[in-house]
Amino acid sequence: MPVITALAIIAMTQTGGESPKQQPTGLPAKKVAAPKPKTAEQIVESAIYSRLSLQADIWFKEGDYPKIIEMLKIQNGFDPADYEAATNLGWLLESIEKPEEAAEVYERYAVSNPNDPDSALPRAQQHFLKRRWKEAIAAGEKFLTPKSHPNLYRIVANSYERLKDYKKSRAIWERYLKLHPNDETAKARLATVTRKEAGK
Repeated sequence: MPVITALAIIAMTQTGGESPKQQPTGLPAKKVAAPKPKTAEQIVESAIYSRLSLQADIWFKEGDYPKIIEMLKIQNGFDPADYEAATNLGWLLESIEKPEEAAEVYERYAVSNPNDPDSALPRAQQHFLKRRWKEAIAAGEKFLTPKSHPNLYRIVANSYERLKDYKKSRAIWERYLKLHPNDETAKARLATVTRKEAGK
């Protein structure tokens, strides 16, 4: 079967495979926008990604982490904007005691994707979990925007608290609560650092 035909069949199955319904005669035709079919490139990329994910699951269940890491390195190189590939690769590298390599992956992701509001989160989280408070702040604070993941605010605020810089911790919590006013846990943290700041 020629590739073009195969891709056409795949494209048809991706969009439901139905031909447009005929309007009954005598009624005006409705103007309905047809769904935009996926391009052949999108279909192939989707199939490849699905296959890679399936293979990673198989290797993970078998405990073959080196193969997953190599595959994720290729995936990460192929698509530096793939958050899941970058964070999965970093997590696996950390789990086999290669934190420096994981840090490089996180840093490369942050630099390659400056418009992603979550780009700084993996690196800041890595520092936070290792109790490197100053580094967590340096990795996260400059990237805080209204679209940033709530955990980035939490990491920065809690890191300032661990360093006993209650004023800065309070400022981050206040900034966060303007964006998420119903976060009861954040309100409690703000009250705690405010008390500490006042010496109570």
